[in-house]
Amino acid sequence: SPSVPCDNYVTVVWSDRHITYALPSVERLLGTNVIVVHGDPDVSLPVTVHEPGLYAGHVLAGLCRPGVPVYRAPSPSSPALLWTHDSAPLSELVSHMLKTSDNLYAEQLLRTLGQGTVEAGLQKEAQILPQGYVHRIVDGSGLSRYDLITPRELAEVLRLHYQGDLENALPEAGMDGTLALRFQGTALDGRLWAKTGSLSDTSSLAGRMHLPDGRTVICVWMCNAATESVKGFEDKLFLRIYASLTAPGAALP
Repeated sequence: SPSVPCDNYVTVVWSDRHITYALPSVERLLGTNVIVVHGDPDVSLPVTVHEPGLYAGHVLAGLCRPGVPVYRAPSPSSPALLWTHDSAPLSELVSHMLKTSDNLYAEQLLRTLGQGTVEAGLQKEAQILPQGYVHRIVDGSGLSRYDLITPRELAEVLRLHYQGDLENALPEAGMDGTLALRFQGTALDGRLWAKTGSLSDTSSLAGRMHLPDGRTVICVWMCNAATESVKGFEDKLFLRIYASLTAPGAALP
């Protein structure tokens, strides 16, 4: 094995498992700072770390005084208030998160929901998810490979909660957010509000079409083992769905 950069906080290992469709790649084992590398190690690839605050402390200690222990200190029993800050309204934060696909906002909002912890946030989230479905959600952004949800359940989430501030928070096709440059000049320009979702080999699009007669239709698409060309296929698929629903005599199933 090649020499691996590691310290007492981050460990990098090379895997013997051969992946033919995504070389090279890296993955961080859930809840750890064990980073597994597949393929050629002589490349530069970004990767997240667990507890980035502690990681920054280790880096700083290594630069200034190697060997200095770094740990998370317990919270004081009577902390002093140093500063308060009022954020923008929640509706604006959610709109920014969805339209720009801001993963940091998503993670922080989950922690806010849980009053500071991911675990409590996930428990609160579970209370508003549809019942009777099998899913696994471990973070706020959906970046983890351990997150699992079906298209049908995501459609049910949109059916139950697509109202109020959320109605205008999703990217609008051809207008803003991650859909600003998609569907421009097509029948869905200004008629589709949907959230994109992309990983290295996964692509999804979920939201609502607004038909000329006032009806709205929930559409959810998820594709695993996706390639770069799948975005073009997504656009054609959603346009075909819209055309079939607006054709003379068309009726919703």
